[in-house]
Amino acid sequence: GLNFNDIQIVDGSGASMNDYVTADFMTSALKIISKSNSFNNIKNSMTDTNIGTFKGRLPELNGKLKVKTGTNANTSGVVGYMETKSGKSITFAVMLDNLPKNVNSKKFENEIIKSIYNEF
Repeated sequence: GLNFNDIQIVDGSGASMNDYVTADFMTSALKIISKSNSFNNIKNSMTDTNIGTFKGRLPELNGKLKVKTGTNANTSGVVGYMETKSGKSITFAVMLDNLPKNVNSKKFENEIIKSIYNEF
């Protein structure tokens, strides 16, 4: 059910500026995964605010997030599942590319994720 026409993967990082994957594609893939028989295994393999590459980020959202992160040079992304402040279960993708060197991508991602949490 996914349209693969608009994606291009040229390396294994998934975060290269030469890779072309849209946020829409990522959230669509996450929605399909959430309906699969292996969803719980996949979700449990993702990181949160207590472990892995997202440890220490957004501790106020502990238990509300399961994410996959990717970073390569000045390209960074976080995709995953979130229970929002209003109790909605959503998929989300934050993908940042070509940021100015004076912008901290992790802090910027955190602000976007907090906004999503509070607004939905």
